[in-house]
Amino acid sequence: MKEYTTTKIEQDLSEMYYCDSFIMEAINHGLPLNTVVSTENFKKISPAVYENRIIVAPLIRDEHVEKLLSQFSANGGKLILYGSADRLAESSLKGDNLIKIDIKDDPSALRESLSKFGYDIKFETKNGYLKLPAMTITRRDNALIFSVYSADTTTDTLMKFPLGAPILLGGETYLQDSVARYRFSRCEHRECRIFVQQKEGIISAHEEHPTNAKYRRRIKVLGLNDATVYYFPEKYCDRFIAVAKNNPNQTPDLDDGWEPVFDEIMGFGFKGEHKSGKLSFMMPFEKYL
Repeated sequence: MKEYTTTKIEQDLSEMYYCDSFIMEAINHGLPLNTVVSTENFKKISPAVYENRIIVAPLIRDEHVEKLLSQFSANGGKLILYGSADRLAESSLKGDNLIKIDIKDDPSALRESLSKFGYDIKFETKNGYLKLPAMTITRRDNALIFSVYSADTTTDTLMKFPLGAPILLGGETYLQDSVARYRFSRCEHRECRIFVQQKEGIISAHEEHPTNAKYRRRIKVLGLNDATVYYFPEKYCDRFIAVAKNNPNQTPDLDDGWEPVFDEIMGFGFKGEHKSGKLSFMMPFEKYL
Protein backbone atom coordinates (compact mmCIF):
# COMPACT_ATOMS: atom_id res chain seq x y z
CA MET A 1 0.00 0.00 0.00
CA LYS A 2 2.83 2.44 0.80
CA GLU A 3 4.18 2.16 -2.75
CA TYR A 4 0.78 3.19 -4.17
CA THR A 5 0.57 6.27 -1.96
CA THR A 6 4.16 7.49 -2.32
CA THR A 7 5.11 6.88 -5.95
CA LYS A 8 5.31 9.93 -8.20
CA ILE A 9 5.97 8.06 -11.44
CA GLU A 10 2.95 7.12 -13.53
CA GLN A 11 4.72 4.14 -15.11
CA ASP A 12 5.53 2.67 -11.67
CA LEU A 13 1.92 3.05 -10.55
CA SER A 14 0.74 1.25 -13.67
CA GLU A 15 3.33 -1.52 -13.13
CA MET A 16 2.15 -2.07 -9.54
CA TYR A 17 -1.49 -2.26 -10.60
CA TYR A 18 -0.87 -4.86 -13.29
CA CYS A 19 1.44 -6.87 -11.01
CA ASP A 20 -1.26 -6.96 -8.32
CA SER A 21 -3.84 -8.07 -10.88
CA PHE A 22 -1.47 -10.78 -12.11
CA ILE A 23 -0.73 -12.24 -8.67
CA MET A 24 -4.45 -12.20 -7.84
CA GLU A 25 -5.21 -14.23 -10.96
CA ALA A 26 -2.26 -16.55 -10.25
CA ILE A 27 -3.74 -17.37 -6.84
CA ASN A 28 -7.13 -17.95 -8.48
CA HIS A 29 -5.34 -20.35 -10.85
CA GLY A 30 -4.03 -22.51 -8.02
CA LEU A 31 -0.75 -20.88 -6.94
CA PRO A 32 -0.33 -22.09 -3.31
CA LEU A 33 0.82 -18.75 -1.90
CA ASN A 34 0.51 -18.65 1.88
CA THR A 35 2.39 -15.69 3.38
CA VAL A 36 2.48 -12.00 2.47
CA VAL A 37 5.27 -9.66 3.65
CA SER A 38 5.17 -5.91 3.14
CA THR A 39 8.12 -4.16 1.53
CA GLU A 40 9.03 -2.36 4.75
CA ASN A 41 8.96 -5.54 6.83
CA PHE A 42 10.96 -7.39 4.19
CA LYS A 43 13.71 -4.77 4.52
CA LYS A 44 13.91 -5.25 8.29
CA ILE A 45 14.39 -9.03 8.23
CA SER A 46 17.49 -10.95 7.19
CA PRO A 47 17.04 -13.04 4.01
CA ALA A 48 18.16 -16.02 6.10
CA VAL A 49 14.63 -16.11 7.55
CA TYR A 50 13.36 -17.20 4.14
CA GLU A 51 15.83 -20.07 3.82
CA ASN A 52 14.19 -23.15 2.28
CA ARG A 53 11.21 -21.05 1.19
CA ILE A 54 10.28 -19.94 -2.30
CA ILE A 55 10.01 -16.16 -2.51
CA VAL A 56 7.52 -14.84 -5.07
CA ALA A 57 8.01 -11.11 -5.58
CA PRO A 58 7.12 -8.32 -8.01
CA LEU A 59 9.94 -6.25 -9.45
CA ILE A 60 9.72 -2.80 -7.88
CA ARG A 61 12.10 0.15 -8.00
CA ASP A 62 13.71 -0.22 -4.60
CA GLU A 63 17.49 -0.65 -4.36
CA HIS A 64 17.35 -2.06 -0.82
CA VAL A 65 14.81 -4.73 -1.79
CA GLU A 66 16.75 -5.62 -4.92
CA LYS A 67 19.94 -5.98 -2.87
CA LEU A 68 18.22 -8.33 -0.40
CA LEU A 69 16.72 -10.41 -3.21
CA SER A 70 20.10 -10.55 -4.93
CA GLN A 71 21.71 -11.77 -1.70
CA PHE A 72 18.99 -14.39 -1.27
CA SER A 73 19.37 -15.61 -4.85
CA ALA A 74 23.18 -15.63 -4.74
CA ASN A 75 23.02 -17.93 -1.68
CA GLY A 76 20.96 -20.45 -3.63
CA GLY A 77 17.53 -19.21 -2.56
CA LYS A 78 14.53 -20.08 -4.72
CA LEU A 79 13.14 -16.89 -6.21
CA ILE A 80 10.31 -16.17 -8.65
CA LEU A 81 10.06 -12.62 -9.96
CA TYR A 82 7.16 -11.24 -11.96
CA GLY A 83 6.77 -7.95 -13.79
CA SER A 84 6.54 -6.34 -17.21
CA ALA A 85 8.91 -7.50 -19.94
CA ASP A 86 10.73 -4.15 -19.83
CA ARG A 87 11.19 -4.25 -16.06
CA LEU A 88 12.39 -7.87 -16.17
CA ALA A 89 14.92 -6.96 -18.86
CA GLU A 90 16.23 -4.10 -16.72
CA SER A 91 16.73 -6.29 -13.65
CA SER A 92 20.29 -7.34 -12.85
CA LEU A 93 19.17 -10.17 -10.57
CA LYS A 94 20.70 -13.54 -11.42
CA GLY A 95 20.84 -17.00 -9.91
CA ASP A 96 20.52 -20.70 -10.66
CA ASN A 97 17.20 -20.83 -8.81
CA LEU A 98 15.78 -17.61 -10.28
CA ILE A 99 12.66 -17.63 -12.47
CA LYS A 100 11.28 -14.54 -14.20
CA ILE A 101 7.63 -14.40 -15.27
CA ASP A 102 6.15 -11.79 -17.62
CA ILE A 103 2.81 -10.46 -16.32
CA LYS A 104 1.43 -10.79 -19.85
CA ASP A 105 1.83 -14.57 -19.56
CA ASP A 106 -1.04 -16.81 -18.53
CA PRO A 107 -1.51 -16.54 -14.72
CA SER A 108 -1.01 -20.31 -14.48
CA ALA A 109 2.65 -19.72 -15.43
CA LEU A 110 3.49 -18.88 -11.81
CA ARG A 111 2.12 -22.18 -10.50
CA GLU A 112 3.68 -24.12 -13.37
CA SER A 113 7.08 -22.54 -12.68
CA LEU A 114 7.16 -24.36 -9.32
CA SER A 115 7.98 -27.55 -11.22
CA LYS A 116 11.58 -26.33 -11.48
CA PHE A 117 11.76 -26.73 -7.69
CA GLY A 118 10.09 -30.15 -7.71
CA TYR A 119 6.50 -29.09 -7.03
CA ASP A 120 4.10 -30.16 -9.78
CA ILE A 121 0.50 -29.04 -9.28
CA LYS A 122 -1.89 -29.49 -12.19
CA PHE A 123 -5.64 -29.49 -12.70
CA GLU A 124 -7.97 -31.45 -14.94
CA THR A 125 -11.33 -29.77 -15.49
CA LYS A 126 -14.56 -30.89 -17.12
CA ASN A 127 -15.87 -29.12 -20.24
CA GLY A 128 -13.21 -26.41 -20.05
CA TYR A 129 -14.44 -25.10 -16.69
CA LEU A 130 -12.05 -22.33 -15.65
CA LYS A 131 -12.65 -21.91 -11.91
CA LEU A 132 -9.70 -23.80 -10.46
CA PRO A 133 -9.11 -24.75 -6.80
CA ALA A 134 -7.41 -22.11 -4.66
CA MET A 135 -5.11 -23.40 -1.94
CA THR A 136 -2.50 -22.62 0.64
CA ILE A 137 0.13 -25.11 1.81
CA THR A 138 1.76 -24.27 5.13
CA ARG A 139 4.34 -26.01 7.30
CA ARG A 140 3.42 -26.98 10.84
CA ASP A 141 5.13 -29.35 13.26
CA ASN A 142 6.88 -31.41 10.55
CA ALA A 143 3.72 -31.57 8.44
CA LEU A 144 2.24 -29.78 5.46
CA ILE A 145 -1.25 -28.38 6.01
CA PHE A 146 -3.40 -28.07 2.88
CA SER A 147 -6.28 -25.58 2.95
CA VAL A 148 -8.28 -25.86 -0.26
CA TYR A 149 -11.32 -24.10 -1.70
CA SER A 150 -12.66 -25.85 -4.78
CA ALA A 151 -15.09 -23.74 -6.80
CA ASP A 152 -15.88 -26.76 -8.97
CA THR A 153 -15.92 -30.10 -7.17
CA THR A 154 -15.58 -32.05 -10.44
CA THR A 155 -12.03 -30.75 -10.94
CA ASP A 156 -9.15 -33.15 -10.33
CA THR A 157 -5.96 -31.90 -8.64
CA LEU A 158 -2.73 -33.74 -9.53
CA MET A 159 0.29 -33.26 -7.26
CA LYS A 160 3.85 -34.48 -7.09
CA PHE A 161 6.36 -33.00 -4.66
CA PRO A 162 10.15 -33.50 -4.33
CA LEU A 163 9.69 -36.52 -2.03
CA GLY A 164 6.88 -38.04 -4.08
CA ALA A 165 3.10 -37.99 -3.94
CA PRO A 166 1.71 -36.14 -0.89
CA ILE A 167 -0.67 -38.46 0.99
CA LEU A 168 -3.32 -36.37 2.74
CA LEU A 169 -5.03 -37.71 5.84
CA GLY A 170 -8.71 -38.45 5.68
CA GLY A 171 -9.24 -40.06 2.30
CA GLU A 172 -7.92 -41.88 -0.72
CA THR A 173 -5.84 -40.90 -3.72
CA TYR A 174 -5.02 -42.62 -6.97
CA LEU A 175 -1.27 -42.72 -7.73
CA GLN A 176 0.30 -42.99 -11.13
CA ASP A 177 4.06 -42.52 -11.51
CA SER A 178 4.18 -40.98 -8.00
CA VAL A 179 1.56 -38.36 -8.92
CA ALA A 180 -1.40 -38.16 -6.51
CA ARG A 181 -4.86 -37.42 -7.90
CA TYR A 182 -7.41 -35.73 -5.60
CA ARG A 183 -10.95 -34.51 -6.15
CA PHE A 184 -11.51 -32.02 -3.35
CA SER A 185 -14.89 -31.14 -1.89
CA ARG A 186 -15.85 -27.47 -1.60
CA CYS A 187 -13.59 -26.69 1.39
CA GLU A 188 -10.95 -28.91 2.95
CA HIS A 189 -8.24 -28.56 5.60
CA ARG A 190 -5.97 -31.61 5.64
CA GLU A 191 -2.67 -32.77 7.09
CA CYS A 192 0.17 -34.44 5.19
CA ARG A 193 3.02 -36.33 6.92
CA ILE A 194 3.58 -39.07 4.35
CA PHE A 195 4.95 -39.06 0.81
CA VAL A 196 4.93 -42.08 -1.47
CA GLN A 197 6.84 -42.98 -4.61
CA GLN A 198 4.92 -45.76 -6.34
CA LYS A 199 4.19 -46.78 -9.92
CA GLU A 200 0.43 -47.08 -9.54
CA GLY A 201 -2.32 -47.82 -7.04
CA ILE A 202 -4.94 -46.42 -4.68
CA ILE A 203 -3.50 -45.17 -1.40
CA SER A 204 -5.67 -44.59 1.66
CA ALA A 205 -4.60 -42.68 4.78
CA HIS A 206 -6.77 -42.32 7.88
CA GLU A 207 -6.29 -41.47 11.52
CA GLU A 208 -7.44 -44.25 13.84
CA HIS A 209 -7.56 -44.91 17.55
CA PRO A 210 -4.10 -46.11 18.67
CA THR A 211 -5.60 -48.81 20.99
CA ASN A 212 -2.19 -49.34 22.61
CA ALA A 213 -1.77 -47.22 25.77
CA LYS A 214 1.79 -46.26 24.79
CA TYR A 215 0.71 -44.31 21.68
CA ARG A 216 -1.31 -41.12 21.24
CA ARG A 217 -1.66 -41.14 17.43
CA ARG A 218 -1.92 -43.79 14.74
CA ILE A 219 -2.06 -43.12 11.00
CA LYS A 220 -3.11 -46.13 8.94
CA VAL A 221 -1.99 -46.31 5.31
CA LEU A 222 -3.36 -48.87 2.86
CA GLY A 223 -2.53 -49.75 -0.74
CA LEU A 224 1.27 -49.67 -0.75
CA ASN A 225 2.91 -51.73 -3.47
CA ASP A 226 6.72 -51.88 -3.54
CA ALA A 227 6.72 -48.23 -2.53
CA THR A 228 9.31 -45.83 -1.23
CA VAL A 229 7.72 -44.07 1.74
CA TYR A 230 8.73 -40.94 3.64
CA TYR A 231 7.16 -40.36 7.05
CA PHE A 232 7.53 -37.27 9.26
CA PRO A 233 6.30 -37.54 12.88
CA GLU A 234 5.50 -34.51 15.02
CA LYS A 235 8.61 -32.66 16.22
CA TYR A 236 8.50 -33.96 19.79
CA CYS A 237 9.06 -37.53 18.52
CA ASP A 238 10.79 -36.97 15.18
CA ARG A 239 13.72 -39.23 16.15
CA PHE A 240 11.39 -42.08 17.15
CA ILE A 241 10.08 -44.62 14.65
CA ALA A 242 7.24 -47.05 15.33
CA VAL A 243 5.57 -48.55 12.27
CA ALA A 244 3.32 -51.57 12.71
CA LYS A 245 2.57 -54.16 10.05
CA ASN A 246 -0.67 -55.10 11.76
CA ASN A 247 -3.23 -53.40 13.98
CA PRO A 248 -1.22 -52.03 16.93
CA ASN A 249 -2.96 -53.94 19.68
CA GLN A 250 -1.31 -54.96 22.91
CA THR A 251 1.74 -56.29 21.04
CA PRO A 252 2.17 -54.56 17.66
CA ASP A 253 4.29 -56.31 15.04
CA LEU A 254 6.80 -53.54 14.26
CA ASP A 255 8.12 -53.09 10.73
CA ASP A 256 11.87 -52.64 10.34
CA GLY A 257 13.94 -51.24 7.51
CA TRP A 258 13.40 -47.52 8.21
CA GLU A 259 16.31 -45.10 8.03
CA PRO A 260 16.38 -41.58 9.52
CA VAL A 261 16.41 -38.70 7.03
CA PHE A 262 16.42 -34.93 7.18
CA ASP A 263 14.55 -32.83 4.63
CA GLU A 264 15.09 -29.07 4.47
CA ILE A 265 11.35 -28.48 4.16
CA MET A 266 9.79 -31.20 6.31
CA GLY A 267 12.46 -31.66 8.99
CA PHE A 268 13.47 -34.97 10.57
CA GLY A 269 11.72 -38.12 9.47
CA PHE A 270 12.17 -41.65 8.16
CA LYS A 271 12.44 -43.41 4.82
CA GLY A 272 11.41 -46.96 3.99
CA GLU A 273 11.84 -48.76 0.67
CA HIS A 274 9.98 -51.66 -0.97
CA LYS A 275 6.99 -51.29 1.36
CA SER A 276 3.74 -53.07 0.50
CA GLY A 277 0.30 -53.61 1.98
CA LYS A 278 -0.89 -51.89 5.17
CA LEU A 279 1.22 -49.92 7.63
CA SER A 280 0.34 -48.05 10.81
CA PHE A 281 2.51 -45.06 11.76
CA MET A 282 2.41 -44.45 15.50
CA MET A 283 3.46 -41.55 17.72
CA PRO A 284 3.98 -42.28 21.44
CA PHE A 285 3.16 -40.20 24.47
CA GLU A 286 6.18 -38.14 25.49
CA LYS A 287 6.69 -40.09 28.72
CA TYR A 288 7.56 -43.18 26.66
CA LEU A 289 10.35 -41.53 24.67
